[in-house]
Amino acid sequence: IRDDLVTGVQTCALPIFLQFLEMAIRNGGNARQLEFLKRLMVAAHAAEVELHLYFSPFHARFAEAMSAAGLWTEFENLKREVVRLNEQSATDSGRQPYPVWDFSGYNTVNTEPVPRRGDTRTRMEYYVDGTHSTPVTGDLIQDTLFGTTTGSIGPLDDFGVALTSANLEQVLEQHRRGQADYRADHREEFDEIQALRSEEHTSELQSPDHL
Repeated sequence: IRDDLVTGVQTCALPIFLQFLEMAIRNGGNARQLEFLKRLMVAAHAAEVELHLYFSPFHARFAEAMSAAGLWTEFENLKREVVRLNEQSATDSGRQPYPVWDFSGYNTVNTEPVPRRGDTRTRMEYYVDGTHSTPVTGDLIQDTLFGTTTGSIGPLDDFGVALTSANLEQVLEQHRRGQADYRADHREEFDEIQALRSEEHTSELQSPDHL
């Protein structure tokens, strides 16, 4: 990390996108990406930057696809590592840990009903697609991170939770319960995702590249 990347910066919000997890998996592990994040935290502490880290929200339907692909445990482990590195870098720097917010759980935003197939008129309030949110969601994130009230609907009680080593496992368990409830209420959607994953796996087995 170059020092000039944080020079003159006072406040910064750093989203931890799903691409972070994807890159980690493709590279055979997350060590390289986490080392980059650790160096960034150390540089921010040294420059006394007010850093706000957060896990971006994605729709529950996308979360189900992640789970079907066997990535949910990887995602939970990524959260564990980010929280650990955040607190470790703070201790090493003699400063307080940065806030780490998680917007990826099952809540009012993430479980917004998806228009039925063929419905080209209905527009979702919080999402453009499974991983890209609308400005309304962006305002909700900003208001939660910085304690502002710029959005049209204000912060939502169930959207976003600050992660620490003290509450992380409890939060992960709450997300698992939310996942189970969502599946129970959206059984048809869950079965569809499982079927698509099964078809994809079958296609992989039949492809010449797999042999």
